[in-house]
Amino acid sequence: MLKSLTIAALVITAGSPALAQTASSNAAPATAKAKDPNRKICEKIEKIGSRLNIVRVCMTAAQWEEQKRENREHFERVQRVVNQSPSN
Repeated sequence: MLKSLTIAALVITAGSPALAQTASSNAAPATAKAKDPNRKICEKIEKIGSRLNIVRVCMTAAQWEEQKRENREHFERVQRVVNQSPSN
């Protein structure tokens, strides 16, 4: 039993480089498309407190990145303010 598991593990790891090469060669065209800042991305966002109220938001990739950056800056600002407050 242990011998068969060891052999199976060796076969899987020996085939991994071949799988990685095919995956990386197929990923090149997809990353070129993924880098386009003007492509449109739509996401479904659930409103808090409701399972039925779902809003579909569409923005460009650049707008999504800008929103993520603004959210990150906001949370960092809030954390700085909370950490500066005197404790009771």
